[in-house]
Amino acid sequence: MRSTISRLTPAMLMLCGTGTALAQGLPASQPGFITIYREYVKTGRAAEHATIEAGWPAAFATANSPTTYLALTSMTGGSEVWFLVPSASYAAMEADSKRNAANPALTAELDRLSRADAETLDQVRTMLLRARPDLSMGAFPNLAKVRYYEVTTFRVRLGQQQAFEAASKTWMASATRNNPSAAYRTYELVAGGPTPTYMVFTSSESYAAFDPMMAMGDKIWAGMTTDELAVMQNAVAGIANMQSDHFRVDATMSYVDKATKDQDPTFWLPKKVGEQ
Repeated sequence: MRSTISRLTPAMLMLCGTGTALAQGLPASQPGFITIYREYVKTGRAAEHATIEAGWPAAFATANSPTTYLALTSMTGGSEVWFLVPSASYAAMEADSKRNAANPALTAELDRLSRADAETLDQVRTMLLRARPDLSMGAFPNLAKVRYYEVTTFRVRLGQQQAFEAASKTWMASATRNNPSAAYRTYELVAGGPTPTYMVFTSSESYAAFDPMMAMGDKIWAGMTTDELAVMQNAVAGIANMQSDHFRVDATMSYVDKATKDQDPTFWLPKKVGEQ
């Protein structure tokens, strides 16, 4: 995690924080911000990378840090690991930065892990996203039980944000009528990549759940009115690129609180090789 950082300055540490509001564990509602550390793993180095990454949650646990995050391993596309760090606000990030920077033992260990991690990676990218609850719908999931994610990225052409957001709200209106159980979170990229970019996160407790989710998506399209289809069509020309990727949650590379682990110890506390 954050493997290209040779020294963790306070400004860099600010970006790895979740904020004091999340000291009790993973969020139970849509967090105001998500920082994504996107690591591109070298071919053949995935196992080594995972072993090194396990040192990060161990370091945070030793420091009794409230900095929780989830690690997502790619199931499609290239070999990547995304670390999702939730935060309530910029102020919360800064408060967490100051706390971490005041712990020299922690920063020294993270610096050591960063150097080791760099050997297994081709590239790392940090992205900061802002929540768009007006473009999100459905109940927030119990993150302790989520095992898979689908992340759909929309890169929108300049000046076409209004058309895209109108299409998003049109989709929500059709989903409310035709699939009221639909649930997803939308975020807008604010730093770390080309804008305007929107990312939609859909989660599930099993990979098999993607089968009915696909069927429900077809139902939402089929249930649109003529006017709604026109809104959707109008937004198409404003989308420069769209890509969906699937991920699985990796317990050993994630750092979560005890209450989360207690909900499913078999998943969150897997036995190591040789353990009985």
